[in-house]
Amino acid sequence: MQNHSNLHKALHFLACSIVISCQEGKQHVNITDVSNELLCEIIGHLYDEEDMQSSRFVNRRFKNVTEDVVRERYKNAHKPYEINGSSQALFEQGLSYAKAFRIQHVRYCGPMDENRIRSLIRLVNLLNRNDRPLLSLHLLNQDRAPLGALDLNGLNVGDDALNAFLSVLSEDTKNNLRHLNLNHNQLTTITGLENLTQLRWLYLIGNRLRAITGLKKLTQLKYLNLGNNQLTDITELKNLTHLKSLYLNHNQLTAITGLENLTQLLELDISNNELTAIAGLKNLTQLKCLYLNHNQLTAIAGLENLTQLQKLYLNSNRLTDITGLEDLRQLEYLVLSYNRLTAIITGLENLTQLRWLYLTGNLINNKEIAELRNRGISVSY
Repeated sequence: MQNHSNLHKALHFLACSIVISCQEGKQHVNITDVSNELLCEIIGHLYDEEDMQSSRFVNRRFKNVTEDVVRERYKNAHKPYEINGSSQALFEQGLSYAKAFRIQHVRYCGPMDENRIRSLIRLVNLLNRNDRPLLSLHLLNQDRAPLGALDLNGLNVGDDALNAFLSVLSEDTKNNLRHLNLNHNQLTTITGLENLTQLRWLYLIGNRLRAITGLKKLTQLKYLNLGNNQLTDITELKNLTHLKSLYLNHNQLTAITGLENLTQLLELDISNNELTAIAGLKNLTQLKCLYLNHNQLTAIAGLENLTQLQKLYLNSNRLTDITGLEDLRQLEYLVLSYNRLTAIITGLENLTQLRWLYLTGNLINNKEIAELRNRGISVSY
């Protein structure tokens, strides 16, 4: 009987004091149990009632366990099997048990260091190759508190493995998870995030993402970092209306589309893209900080509604004048370095809150620089 063979191997590996006898051709197995808990686990993984009925269960004193007890334990077979991560030995023992019995519901309690995370990801993908895949993975901290943050930075285990791991997280884990770090994983897809609807902070820096279709349901996000990817389109962000901070730097964007509904944004970074014009920002009237540096902008038109802006980065573009800044009366910090400016005074008259101005790499005459400094503006030139 294959089940009995698997049972024998697993229990032998765990070095438990259990006696198993199975003679060829007979349809029963005698199991001597050291503890009720272990017997419950064994019963839970005999897979079906026929297996259960063809087995005889006895406790460590060789007294029969009643059928009612057996059935009660069998009924609870779908309760999660807990892997204890408090020590490496216990952790490896739990992993081996889960693999041997093809556990479908796992609870992990312990530290979330890189070694343990990698092992749990391997477990998920190993079990998913069977006809009894893992259905749920419940993650708890060492103090058994719900996991609020998960750091998967730099694992490089592949799209399929990482998305599979995220997909089987239990409902409790999904509902409690607020921070998720997926930086530097060479991801090309993010299909495993759809149900992490309570996320508030999501980091996806330094991957290979070309599309972001897996984020549209994450409507509670407040912080999203998609820097250093290969994005050419961001229209799928339109539902993320609670965002406060959005980072899209170092991508391949040629236009700003899909941000019209993100009216709560306070900080937006679209630096190091391929923008030639500013459009699509007129509704972002709460913005305090905007990064448009290292693009191909030739004009500033399109910022007139952003009257709450305090910091604006326009360095390393192709600007020849600063028309379009007149209404930004709250601006305190303005970076215009490395453009093609030859005059600066006209256009700054209304910016009475301006305190820091960066003009390095332009051709502004010294007289204008002196006049700006006389206004109390700290000018870097």
